[in-house]
Amino acid sequence: MTRDTTRKVNAAIGWYPIHDTDRPGVQQTARKRLKASLQLIADDCCDENNEGDFEEIALLIKYLDDGKKLKPLTL
Repeated sequence: MTRDTTRKVNAAIGWYPIHDTDRPGVQQTARKRLKASLQLIADDCCDENNEGDFEEIALLIKYLDDGKKLKPLTL
């Protein structure tokens, strides 16, 4: 994943911190919003012809759908 895309993903993960709370209602809302943000970032990757980034973001969305908590990625 490119540095720019990684920064965008980390910003989205930081903005909707699922890993900071155990309250189910808050987690569910944060998951929906984080998923929407990741989908927008993936759309930007398609516009910039970064197919590899798109595939990696799709994996992150799959992990999120499986109920896993995402933490910021290393650059």
